[in-house]
Amino acid sequence: MLLRPLARRLVGVDLSPGMIEGARAKGHYDELAVGELVTFMRGHQGVFDAVVSADTFVYFGALEEAFAAAARCLKRPGRLVMTLEQMDDGASDNYRLEPHGRYTHRLDYVRDSLINAGFSLIRSDEQVLRRERGTDVRGLLIAAATDP
Repeated sequence: MLLRPLARRLVGVDLSPGMIEGARAKGHYDELAVGELVTFMRGHQGVFDAVVSADTFVYFGALEEAFAAAARCLKRPGRLVMTLEQMDDGASDNYRLEPHGRYTHRLDYVRDSLINAGFSLIRSDEQVLRRERGTDVRGLLIAAATDP
């Protein structure tokens, strides 16, 4: 796991007990919890230095609650690093549920939601997150910070 050398303590959260058991078997995490992510973050005020979320927020349409909960669980200053699937250029919606069952988001909506939750956008990069059925899945790698 890429984060292990950078952390004194890694905590993982997932809705699925099966995913948690799989993570437990790999032995990368210091603590694992079965639960809903926003609820978990709300219950841990000022505890974490960073929230790192790869392919999780793609299952959220509206991001305001999740970003507010992330800001709440972070120490000051804290970091939020995440991936999101990118909505096609020119779309008028803030987010859209796609046929594959995940949401895509517009970057300006993500940026505004981060700012409203108390974050500053550090950077956003367009990336290919993965290949799915022979096609690149376009996405955003985003880093944000809470104010001190």
